[in-house]
Amino acid sequence: MSMYLTFTIGKDKRNLVDDITDFHIDNSTSTNPQWLQARQNEDGMRQVFVTVKNEDGSPFNLTDCNYWFQGKLPDGIHKIIDARHGVTLDAQNGKFRFDMPKHAFTVAGSYVQAFFRIVRNGESLITLEFDLTVLSDLVYNDLVPSDYITPFEDLYSKLDTIYKNGDQLVKDTINEWISKFQEAFTKWTGDYETINNTVKNITIQLGELEQKIKADGLMTQADLDKALVPMNKLLDAMDGRVLILEEMNQINVKTYGAVGDGATDDTEAIQKALNEAYENKVLNVYLPKGKYRVMKPLIMKARNDQNLYYHGEGVKLTGFDKANTYLIKDTDEEDGSGNNAVITMIGNVDETNVSAKTGTGIQINNLTINNQSSKDDAYAIIGKAFQRGSLEALNIYAMNGIHMIDPYVNQMTDVVLNTQKSGVWLEGGTSNRLDSVFVRGGYNPFRISGYYSQLINCHSENCYGTLYNFEKAYGVSMIGCGDESSHAQYKFQMGDGYVDISGYFTNFPAGDGDKVQIKDSAIIHVLGNGSVNLTGLYVGFRSDVTVNDDVPMIRYDDNNSSNSNITVDGVRYSTSNGDGGTPGGNIHRLIYSKGVGGADAAGHFLGKGFNVLTRRSSIMPYLGNRGMGNSVATGFVQKALYLDAVDNTHTANMDVSKEAGYNQGDVLFYNNPGGRSMLGAVAVNNADTVANNKFKQIPLIVGGTKEQRPVIHADMDSVGMMFFDTELNKPIWWNGSAWVDFQGTPS
Repeated sequence: MSMYLTFTIGKDKRNLVDDITDFHIDNSTSTNPQWLQARQNEDGMRQVFVTVKNEDGSPFNLTDCNYWFQGKLPDGIHKIIDARHGVTLDAQNGKFRFDMPKHAFTVAGSYVQAFFRIVRNGESLITLEFDLTVLSDLVYNDLVPSDYITPFEDLYSKLDTIYKNGDQLVKDTINEWISKFQEAFTKWTGDYETINNTVKNITIQLGELEQKIKADGLMTQADLDKALVPMNKLLDAMDGRVLILEEMNQINVKTYGAVGDGATDDTEAIQKALNEAYENKVLNVYLPKGKYRVMKPLIMKARNDQNLYYHGEGVKLTGFDKANTYLIKDTDEEDGSGNNAVITMIGNVDETNVSAKTGTGIQINNLTINNQSSKDDAYAIIGKAFQRGSLEALNIYAMNGIHMIDPYVNQMTDVVLNTQKSGVWLEGGTSNRLDSVFVRGGYNPFRISGYYSQLINCHSENCYGTLYNFEKAYGVSMIGCGDESSHAQYKFQMGDGYVDISGYFTNFPAGDGDKVQIKDSAIIHVLGNGSVNLTGLYVGFRSDVTVNDDVPMIRYDDNNSSNSNITVDGVRYSTSNGDGGTPGGNIHRLIYSKGVGGADAAGHFLGKGFNVLTRRSSIMPYLGNRGMGNSVATGFVQKALYLDAVDNTHTANMDVSKEAGYNQGDVLFYNNPGGRSMLGAVAVNNADTVANNKFKQIPLIVGGTKEQRPVIHADMDSVGMMFFDTELNKPIWWNGSAWVDFQGTPS
């Protein structure tokens, strides 16, 4: 029995009804109703002849079209997705035939939904909806309702062919696989588009497996395991979960022959997988757990078509996890551009007007990358096309870690670098974000040259040289970073630009023996005319380090830094004795400026916190404070004011033999000036140390009783100081050894 349907393709009329989801055709007045009727188990009524017209009556062109029947059975549970049984009769006149499968007539009643889908080049053009009613068969019933999806029927046929031609090993393995497949299939809830993409990968592998069996008569376990990789992946994804296309849309390096035993050279296999991913736009390359040895750098490509500049189409390399998946290069081999790295990222020029150094979307995740080359230029990763990409969950072991050239809009997250030299080097670029990046043991661990980027929760441990080198950094910010690198010479080095640092923990610079002297270290080293705003600095003092030399907070090395603007605000200290240390300790040795001066010197220090004492060298202006509640700054150029001084050494109990001296004209304000009858003292010479400075006292009380006479310290030049004695009712003067009246008589 055959039925005929005619469809006119025109404007969608469903918006004229109240319930689009319950839209039905009114067959009572139609001369050509879009309606089919059959009986359960009725194989004779299977051919449906369909004519498709345009709204103006002309035929709809069906050239290169395929036809699917899709429906939901009257039980509301099972589905029919049949892409096999459509036949084109007359493409130019819009005619095709569909041979309905008998599985469509297993349940009596009206279909929840039934339609033909017309597809061209993988894209759905139109759907032709109709009513389908199945009359009950009370006499004979042999079909059990189930999902009927033709790609899986084809898959069963392929497996049956392999089963018949294979040896016992193949039969046993595939039999087990079929059993798992049947169990997993009952849980399937996805649509045909997802299934179709999955089956494409499986079909390719099954074809190779079939040819292998036919050619050789038998196969090895390794051959079978390789062929069943995508099928096992499908089972895992289907088992109680919705299949995600991305999980299937990947290339396993073992499919291309990679072994991952730490001894076999896997270079060719992995590179082939990376190339296939790029060329076929599968993009995702997967490394199962193992140690993959490579003899030369792997090349990862990203497209840089002008129209897809920020589209993000780059190869993704993903390991099983960062602790158990290794890429190891144990040679000094370089790539064609002279890069000695484990991975080199490059752009592939798809258009002549695009620079080869650009490319987007490369991702490297969940790996340990080890370059065992001992050459100074050896890196783990070099990126000449790292834009809108990401490096995440990586362990790095190499002479140098990561070097990115012109990186834009990228992320590094959860990256630990164990290096001997540079950790992360960003050379140019903008909008990059380093989050939880940790460098251990390196020399100059962070080298940043670029625009408006962020470093968040970054850290260095046991590193040397300059921890954060901002060569040209414009609008760069650091949040919640720190270090435990006492032997670094400089914590920050500033060239040109502006860097904002919020919340930083550091250890007091302790020098490094003969390599770096403490006196040559600094918190901030200024080379150019850049600006640094450091807020919330916490300084820890190691109890096992004896500090005998001064360390500048800010060190200026040349006259090119005269227009720099360095601000340090909110400083707190800790020692083994607790916050702030103890009286007479070495805390104050840290905070002072050293470098260029003159009327144009713009560097300044804002002190805010607990137990902050300041020093200065040369003629940089500083205002010191201790226990100050509010921020204070200085506009002085040639003179410095020191607040809260105990005596002329700035503290009561300490060895001042190496303490940096005051400059002539510096003023010290004493604690308890009333009780001492002195406001403070002023330095009257330029000595090398505090011990050799000379001071004049500044009297506060110029009159009073005998008990209120000022206490004169032996190290002060106070000859000529006058005091009006109210008991004697006359003025007296200090002659260097006693108080005397105008006649020289001691009083």
